[in-house]
Amino acid sequence: MTPQELRVSLALAGIFGLAIFVVGSVVAALAHTLPMIILGRVIHGGGAISAAVAGIRRHRPIAGPDQDSAGCARRNPGTRCE
Repeated sequence: MTPQELRVSLALAGIFGLAIFVVGSVVAALAHTLPMIILGRVIHGGGAISAAVAGIRRHRPIAGPDQDSAGCARRNPGTRCE
């Protein structure tokens, strides 16, 4: 996977996570019983976590297939490379 493809996939993952976040909010807001509120909040939390993880992962440099993490760290001082 090229770095450009990775950026696009992580952006789509973030958008998908935010969509799940919104669905969970709507489910909780329209709920009339406590179990439905809890279900909405669980969906809401799953969307928030997935969007946050995609956002963090998107901004962390990744070593390419022909590079090692030490080379990535030399090119991007002060960041963690995986």
